[in-house]
Amino acid sequence: MKILGYYFRSAQIDPILLRGSDTIVIFVHGILSKSKDAFKLHNQKGHFWDRIKDVYPFSTFDFAMFSYGKIDVSFILEKEWPINNLTRISFELYGAISRYKNVIFIAHSQGGLLAKTYSSLYWSRQGVFLVTLHTPHRNKSITVMRVNDNKIWDDSASFHVSHIFCGSINDNKIVKPDNAIMGCKDIEYISYDRTKKSLGHSHLSQSPDPELIEKLKNQANVFINSGLSRNFYPYPETSAFKGMSVELIFSRSEIKLRKYTKKEGSPFEPWRTSCFHEKTSLTSNVVAQNGCSVNYFFRYLKNNKIEKISIHDLDYEYPDDVESVEYKLYDFCFSEVYSEVNPYKHIPFFTSDFQKKSLIINDDFYEIFLRRLIKKRIKNSDINGVHETYDHAIGEFRRTISNRIYRLSTIKKDMSEGKFEILLINTVKKILNLPEKKSEYLAIHEIIKKEFHKKQYRISLLDIEVIVSLLMRSDGELYWLDRDMRHAFRTK
Repeated sequence: MKILGYYFRSAQIDPILLRGSDTIVIFVHGILSKSKDAFKLHNQKGHFWDRIKDVYPFSTFDFAMFSYGKIDVSFILEKEWPINNLTRISFELYGAISRYKNVIFIAHSQGGLLAKTYSSLYWSRQGVFLVTLHTPHRNKSITVMRVNDNKIWDDSASFHVSHIFCGSINDNKIVKPDNAIMGCKDIEYISYDRTKKSLGHSHLSQSPDPELIEKLKNQANVFINSGLSRNFYPYPETSAFKGMSVELIFSRSEIKLRKYTKKEGSPFEPWRTSCFHEKTSLTSNVVAQNGCSVNYFFRYLKNNKIEKISIHDLDYEYPDDVESVEYKLYDFCFSEVYSEVNPYKHIPFFTSDFQKKSLIINDDFYEIFLRRLIKKRIKNSDINGVHETYDHAIGEFRRTISNRIYRLSTIKKDMSEGKFEILLINTVKKILNLPEKKSEYLAIHEIIKKEFHKKQYRISLLDIEVIVSLLMRSDGELYWLDRDMRHAFRTK
């Protein structure tokens, strides 16, 4: 009778906990099961959701179970394929949760295939974060894929969602670990806890490892603060800059940041602060970033109910120009001790030899360029030598930026710095080829993830956010390459 109840059960959603959130966590069972049974904790009271519902950021989300049957009579009456029609079931699920901006699926076994089907249909309408437990990603089940091999998963959708692939060595009959890790390179979790061998295919859904819970917590925190989340917050007006509780300060120039903040020594790398990828308290009311945008940090503050925020884009407030470069050149000449009456004779280069918006107006690049000219003893009369040095300085400037991203990312575990730089250059070229100068985050995310996937490298959502924030400008919704980054990565 239990099996028949599964076969003929209509799709339905059952609330677990409603908090009025814009984000919902949906638990989806596998074949011949129900969500309440599939996620019931082994030898303990409660269910999987009881392990996370009071842990940030899950403590701010709504929770629900989604149940479905194998055969729904309504499908037959409407002349649709009745057996495991995951596309049709996804339509019904969307009808129930379409009001939510973000959906986090925690799905067991075949439920993961349903969650993937939903994602391929609705990734452009909602932010989607997938957690698949023991899901047979490699299988082509007759009841799911059908004999005509009709695909239920749009491969391109994997580049638009964040996905934790989870498997267990205890599940060695139904879904072996290598079967659970399939598709676009993303986040994976394999449990090697042999003490839970008896649970087999139900290990992670009924007795989730503490390490898995920690990974869920951290990755959900990254997701809700990232551009994949559909929580858009308008930037505060300039007039609201006075008396704010938290300041976000950023500039593409580290030198400019140091002048403004009067800080020396430690780099401006808030990504290393644990609160931005784990739930810890913000210890300072000033967040300074050596980069081109601060969307991730702004969303973090808004999601943590910090309303009084000021944003200072130093490149906008203190714009670079050729006149400031000329003043720096004059200061340089007078700072040197020369016997000649005319110190301007030793000016390293003339600004008139460059376009007004060339990289010489960038403080960081200027220092690199000047150092190279002095080291090689290039005179301003040697136009070819000056421009050749300029080109070499661009390469060093680009490597400096690439190195900064590389050090901040987790990708360094899998590739060398040199390979990363080449891959980053190719990725930026793809972004430069976008038809519109300003693009949505989804388009940028897709390009970055695809380029790394082509080379068989896994890149996390946090790593993508680092790349975007260091290279791209944003108005809070649209993104475009910073002027100097565009110049640096376009030049060979």
